[in-house]
Amino acid sequence: MPRQLFTSLLLAVIALAQLPHATAQLAGQSPERPNIIIILADDMGWNDASFHGGDIPTPNIDRLAAEGVELNRFYTNPKCTPTRAALLTGRDPLKLGLTYATVYPWSAFGVAVSEHFMGESLRSQGYETAAIGKWHLGHTVPAHHPNSRGFDYFMGSLNTGGDYFTHRNQGGYDLQRNGESTPELDGQYNTDVYSNDAIDWIRNVRDKQKPFFLYLAYKAPHSPFQAPQALIDEAGGIYPAMMVSMDTGIGGILDALEAEGIVDDTIVMFLSDNGATAGNGSNAPLRGYKLATYEGGIRVVAVMRWPGVLAPGTVSTQVMTSMDVFPTLATAAGVEVQAERALDGVDLWEEISGGRATPRTDDIFYASETALGRQFSWSVLRGHMKLVQKVDQTFESLTIVNELYDVFADPGESNDLAAANPDLVRELADALIAWRRQHPYAGSHARVVPHPGWRAPLDWARAMHLNGLNVNPDPGDNIYGMGQRGEPGQPSAVQQRLDRLYGNRGRTIYPQ
Repeated sequence: MPRQLFTSLLLAVIALAQLPHATAQLAGQSPERPNIIIILADDMGWNDASFHGGDIPTPNIDRLAAEGVELNRFYTNPKCTPTRAALLTGRDPLKLGLTYATVYPWSAFGVAVSEHFMGESLRSQGYETAAIGKWHLGHTVPAHHPNSRGFDYFMGSLNTGGDYFTHRNQGGYDLQRNGESTPELDGQYNTDVYSNDAIDWIRNVRDKQKPFFLYLAYKAPHSPFQAPQALIDEAGGIYPAMMVSMDTGIGGILDALEAEGIVDDTIVMFLSDNGATAGNGSNAPLRGYKLATYEGGIRVVAVMRWPGVLAPGTVSTQVMTSMDVFPTLATAAGVEVQAERALDGVDLWEEISGGRATPRTDDIFYASETALGRQFSWSVLRGHMKLVQKVDQTFESLTIVNELYDVFADPGESNDLAAANPDLVRELADALIAWRRQHPYAGSHARVVPHPGWRAPLDWARAMHLNGLNVNPDPGDNIYGMGQRGEPGQPSAVQQRLDRLYGNRGRTIYPQ
């Protein structure tokens, strides 16, 4: 080989080696493990992002969309807790007994301790992990604490709701850092507290020799509707002020990545846990709101940015769900999922990084029990056809309504096709029945007010610690019920008999 040609080739190889994402742009995966940040808004509407045409300025969320991929057909559950459970476990929250209701402050349950969290897989393979913000996946025993679910660091609140300035929920203080309450933060605005802590963790706390996973779950713009008065005046209302505060915090986090020189090494994903509530944010042009399985309740704003790997300013029409995030990001990071139980989510990294959409071969199900109680909303999406089934049950009556929509052609769900497609309606309704029976009979249901005998703790962090001193250390998830427990990991004969007896009413054995 001529010396001049050899020298040219050698220089080309050296230049390629100095571009860490050059190969990634072709293969959709960086040779280095990226940092991962998931930012979750709470009750943000489809039209609350200004890049969707909304009136509230969200320049930093818009920036993520402009510099990354908009996940235009991203679906979540219509409530807070189920989406968080699906996002962090990759499992169907129906099986976890969590799909019909959130973990209210007066609830004594959470995600089963045998379930595996995304942070556990990432941490086991060299990642430093942090959860900042609203947890909402269990608050009564230490086994449900974020520090026990794969997160090295936790700063935030265990419950939903709570005052944005006093950080009190049902009268008890609910803001902590790694199990210790932080009363010194009294009076500081909750959204700012979370943003500032995330920025500080990125810049000053983390081990900079490790890749990191940061899960930042804002409470905004969830009720109670509160914001600093100066920001309310500037933004023109409380709800816009809550959105502006969150967007400003996101901007601070993006600036921190730039200051640390790790923008190109970091996947940033932003999404909402469900649609906006009626009378507050806007889900236009989608129909419905939070708690409903119409598109306005479950199709949300979602974007993902990884400079040099994901093509900027692109729109993905790939149907994706919150259950798909764990397996998808694990592949992007080159991390092996360590869960013993099979994930219900699908790995869609090739679709997102390759700019293509693959039709789903699986049915996608959603459910909600509304705040009224015994009033249910279900849906099943098969391809572009979606069945919405509403059931209203009282002591005197049972009303069932089936509606069918082509949500690709009719995202506003204004043209009901059920009457013209009775066979498909029957098929999808039968699929719903088969899916619903996986919900444990002891699973959660809507209890939007506590029993009159319930009392809140004075300090939620301390209450969890004290409860842990008197809890059976056995981590099993079997329901004892009326029969003796079987062998470890196995149901008893009584449990198996009850499971057959209950049939379509739900399982008594914890679903795998």
